[in-house]
Amino acid sequence: MSVTSENTTAAKRAEWEGMEYRVPVHGSVRVENTSYGEESDEHVYVVSVESEIPFDCTCPSWQYNNPDNGCKHMLAVENKPAVLQAASEVRE
Repeated sequence: MSVTSENTTAAKRAEWEGMEYRVPVHGSVRVENTSYGEESDEHVYVVSVESEIPFDCTCPSWQYNNPDNGCKHMLAVENKPAVLQAASEVRE
């Protein structure tokens, strides 16, 4: 599934909220929503990426609601080409 950045609440939040990205392993992006300040460590999720396309997230919104256009974490990753590329690179 390819997520699309339409003019949705999730897309707006993906753009406006502070996010930090880490690529711990191939195909995964760790996303921390730093907008929550000291509680940001309670808002850390993993977005799965394949061929520079986010397709899954561990957040409750995606797990329980499975929105058609992706959750804000998937949209935030999609909007960061360098993060997508890093997650999609094959490491040896």
